[in-house]
Amino acid sequence: MKFGKVEPSREYLAPLPNDHAIVMELEPSPGLTVHLGGTQWGMKEWVGQWYPPGTPQKGYLSAYTQQFSCTELNATHYRTFAPEQVAEWAKQSASEFKFLPKLPQSISHYRRLKNAEEPTALFAESIRPLGEHLGPCFLQMPENYKAEKARDLFDYLEAWPDDIHLALELRHPSWFDDQTLFDDITATLHNKNMNWVLTDAPGRPDVLHMASASKQLMLRYAGWDFHPLEVERIAQWAEKFAQWESTGITDVYLCIHQPSSLRTPESAIQFAAEIKKAKSSIRVTGTPSPLSLF
Repeated sequence: MKFGKVEPSREYLAPLPNDHAIVMELEPSPGLTVHLGGTQWGMKEWVGQWYPPGTPQKGYLSAYTQQFSCTELNATHYRTFAPEQVAEWAKQSASEFKFLPKLPQSISHYRRLKNAEEPTALFAESIRPLGEHLGPCFLQMPENYKAEKARDLFDYLEAWPDDIHLALELRHPSWFDDQTLFDDITATLHNKNMNWVLTDAPGRPDVLHMASASKQLMLRYAGWDFHPLEVERIAQWAEKFAQWESTGITDVYLCIHQPSSLRTPESAIQFAAEIKKAKSSIRVTGTPSPLSLF
């Protein structure tokens, strides 16, 4: 993830922000599950270490779902896949595995949410065959999409299909400078059972606003290639998850971004260890196991 990327430095290791007030408005639910995952399964470098030796390319997805419990599905940002292809992905996946599809750029970047009814309907039709493997979909708006377009955003959210959970990522600072507007968007997401995407990108702390408006939360974590400082950040997140266990947040889909993705499994293992240390009652799924341990 290039967004908010900075070189490792303690100056970017500030404490995590306090929760937005909306978190306390969620109906309390017992238990929290943290689903660990990354951003891609096509890692040939993992064959023999995280994937069984000799795993062919067509077997990468199945092998990935045996190690992780979720993934960002960024491919859907660039093309709309045939429902039959999407159904095949679901068929290859382990029982609890979830895909988090990214909305097409034709909606977010080209049409910028206006006159987007047709591509939205096509996207929804394409991903519904994921069935029980469908996690939150996420709408990522470009960095130059400003708060002056708020009316278009509200109109799009209002028209979104009710059967698909949506998470929203805004990036331009203007969305976070206007607290009243931010709270209005948060309330809209809450009322429609949608949510924000929380993004931990060290160079852009404003997007880490801790406003979880619904029970399912997508967290995008930008790592430093498992730099020693990253271990401290992971421990901070583990403490935050421990706090969330007593709120209405039931599921955190933690999508780990590393510069090359090679260190993603190690980061996931570290997350699992720190979470268990902070609160052993939190359920963690998708903790990778290196093949040497089998």
